[in-house]
Amino acid sequence: MVVDVIDDATRTIVGSCPDIELESLEDLLPPPRNLRTGAERILEHEPDVVTIDGYDIGQHTVDQLTASGATILSIDDDARSGRHRADLHLDQNAGASPIHQRLGRQLLGSSYLLLRESFLWCDEAQERAGVLVSLGGSNHGDGPHALADITPTEMGRDVTYLRPSVRANASPRDMYAGVELAVVAAGSTVWELARTGTPMALVTLAENQVPIAQHLDRQGCATYLGPLDELDRTVVVAQLQDLLTDENRRSEMAQRASSLVDGRGADRAVAHLRSTRIDVRQATMADGDLLLEWRNEPEVRRWSFSTDLVDRGTHMGWLTRELQSPQPLLFVGELNGEPIGQVRFSECDLGFEIGISLARSTRGKGLASPLILAGISRVLDMTNASRIIAQIKPENERSIAAFELAGFVEVAKEGDSAPICMEWSDPISMGHVR
Repeated sequence: MVVDVIDDATRTIVGSCPDIELESLEDLLPPPRNLRTGAERILEHEPDVVTIDGYDIGQHTVDQLTASGATILSIDDDARSGRHRADLHLDQNAGASPIHQRLGRQLLGSSYLLLRESFLWCDEAQERAGVLVSLGGSNHGDGPHALADITPTEMGRDVTYLRPSVRANASPRDMYAGVELAVVAAGSTVWELARTGTPMALVTLAENQVPIAQHLDRQGCATYLGPLDELDRTVVVAQLQDLLTDENRRSEMAQRASSLVDGRGADRAVAHLRSTRIDVRQATMADGDLLLEWRNEPEVRRWSFSTDLVDRGTHMGWLTRELQSPQPLLFVGELNGEPIGQVRFSECDLGFEIGISLARSTRGKGLASPLILAGISRVLDMTNASRIIAQIKPENERSIAAFELAGFVEVAKEGDSAPICMEWSDPISMGHVR
């Protein structure tokens, strides 16, 4: 069970994992709630995971929750990561900076964006027309400021304002996907616009929005106009007119922005959450028959580079040598005390190569990526691994997808039938900053 301590971001995560039950803070602690004593009420429900997304929760409360054995996920998209010691810190802003590794794993950047459900899938491009101006739910929405009441005559096309006081007729997704240019505050809206491939001109209303706007501008994903209260109307109108007359520039910005957001952020966060619940222990000779059973399963042999059946004598001889090596890196993953699969690392010219297999009973349950991550966490604690690679048959699409979700990217492929070489690209997530 997941207890959501503050905010709706968790609902996006839970939506990516249907077997998780969500309890909200509102249900557990009706207002007026006391978060200092509320931990005891939360713990009565014996949660597996507690997510924290707020600024009024003290470390004492977090420590109480941690002591119960619950996994703590701290969601912080306000450039203040590290307020709490937690198992996982998630800062979904592009260009997010690492915090001290002793504070927990760090899920940083747009790969971990928690989009609303309606933005998880991209439709084919549609015809765009007009300008959208939206400053979110802030008090700036109705002006006065440099963006207030920009006219269709000035822009040469229709201008639509989204104001806090006016209910929109269409869904945000449909509106974003239907405009030539969106002029918005650099908050969470920018990621939804990026997902829909909508060109953006950004303003900032608060200090925490400035790094986001500057980063997207440097990457060519948007145009940063500046802080709203410092803008000159004449200059802004000219900048917007230039953007609207330069279709190639808008198209390039939209393509670069959309490349940052693939809609899998919640899935990646779930993989990390579930990996913290997997116990990865070193294999022993007592695991020999179980490992042999997994090794000889038809589905495992189908995707192995050695497809022959292995007899028990050969297998036990190999296992003996493996476990007698100076640093054996063969592990069994367990979930709730039950074995779910094996993960093995072997030294190679490129660093360490990882291989996994799941027990038949656990396949199709989304455990491959969590097992990969749990194994990586263990091997990084034991070795000085600087690179971790995986070799996968190109037709093994499910395995490729599992490794991609765990943070691997393709680095080499010599031909259509040659193995795909993938490398783990997210060492910061485990606190290993190189």
